[in-house]
Amino acid sequence: MKNDFVILLLGRIIQIGIVLISLRVSTTVLPESELGSIYYLTTLQGLFSLFLINPVGQYFNRNTNKWFSNGVIVKCFTNQVKYIFLVAIISSITLIVLSRCNVINIGSSIALEISFLIFAMSLNQTILPLLNMLNKRKAFVVFNLFTALFSLLISLILIYFFEATAKFWFIGIITSNLIFSLYGYLYLRRIKCSSNKTTEIKQNIVEVIKFALPISIATFFMWYLSSGYRIEVEKQYGLVFLASLGVGLAVSNQIFNIIESLLTQYFIPTLY
Repeated sequence: MKNDFVILLLGRIIQIGIVLISLRVSTTVLPESELGSIYYLTTLQGLFSLFLINPVGQYFNRNTNKWFSNGVIVKCFTNQVKYIFLVAIISSITLIVLSRCNVINIGSSIALEISFLIFAMSLNQTILPLLNMLNKRKAFVVFNLFTALFSLLISLILIYFFEATAKFWFIGIITSNLIFSLYGYLYLRRIKCSSNKTTEIKQNIVEVIKFALPISIATFFMWYLSSGYRIEVEKQYGLVFLASLGVGLAVSNQIFNIIESLLTQYFIPTLY
């Protein structure tokens, strides 16, 4: 147990270091307006991830050990991926409609990119925490670190060879998340269940909705308090001011996140 905590702590500290380096690099290589676009678009991505994917993801985490013991974890994970893909499609359509109604300030191509971002990051943050839930701490930490590191490296390469825009920064993040989601999935398939029998599990959609709906309502308000206000900031003051605000809050957010995520990653596998 002590070793698990040390592994998670070291991994989280290194990951925060990579994130802070990414913050420094992004403020150096990207124009302020493009940096503001990153904060604006991640706000929209966060809405769908927190409101629609996070609650169902918590249901998935709650049942992970039971599904693993019954030998159906890969099948249930596949169903979760299908749901994430559906949310990504819905998000793209919703964002295009909101854009046409002048509620948000993005084009159709950006809406599509946000949907890819939603799918890639949600997929990554489903499969990697799943490894942690199954007590594969080292694999969880390593894949998380590589995801963060290669997100930075690929984004930098794309910006260097193409253009210093939010679009290419996001393409790097999407690519890295998809790559290490695949590695995580391949690793998951290698994990052997202690029981050789496979029990059919019927997933009750009504049960999932009853579990997820109250969480969705709570996460919507959490999203607005943590980042949703950025939409109004962009409307009133523009992307350049939003960039300054986002950078100013980023460091304090990361310090808080290291404590919250560390405790969550350590205790939740045991509690569930």
